[in-house]
Amino acid sequence: NGWFIKSSRSGKYLGIECSSNNGTAVIIVSNPYKWDVKDSDVDGVHGIGYAILVHGTNNSLDLSSYVGSANGTKVQLWGSWPGANQIWALVERQ
Repeated sequence: NGWFIKSSRSGKYLGIECSSNNGTAVIIVSNPYKWDVKDSDVDGVHGIGYAILVHGTNNSLDLSSYVGSANGTKVQLWGSWPGANQIWALVERQ
């Protein structure tokens, strides 16, 4: 199975344009790109925090700056590990 992450504004998808290696930039693409969404393995965030991985791999969406999340921080792929920079919350659209 898997998920597509689509912008409701542009109609484009979150994806990558090359192989899914550590440091690969996550960008907006025209064609659907498949992701796996899994409950995080981190204590205290089960059921509210999720890892988003390239379908069928262990490569997670990752904020490139572990210590910060300022506007403009690069979102990239990185091998999954229980770091806060790889945990995402799914927020209901208002």
